[in-house]
Amino acid sequence: MNAAAIGAHVIGSTGLLIANRDRVTGQSGMAGASLLKTGLMAAALGVTAYSRVLGKRVSEDTAVPAASGTEPVAAIVVDAKLGEQQRPANVLGGIAARIRGLPG
Repeated sequence: MNAAAIGAHVIGSTGLLIANRDRVTGQSGMAGASLLKTGLMAAALGVTAYSRVLGKRVSEDTAVPAASGTEPVAAIVVDAKLGEQQRPANVLGGIAARIRGLPG
């Protein structure tokens, strides 16, 4: 599905570039903007490909610290504590406690 979407985007972008070639070559700033958009699209395609590689690597790793998809193993209680510390009130309290003179 992603490949089809990427292909449609590339084909559509190429069609727009061909249809607007006179404007791109004749209007000030259009060639640079078109090159920038092309570069950003290439970067996005690269990130998408890299994400796919990482996703396959993660899905192949079966040594996960959970007994099931909904019941975590008791050995990872530290993660729950760290998760609670990310709550805004805890973050502000922790920062205030590190600054001398502030109540926290």
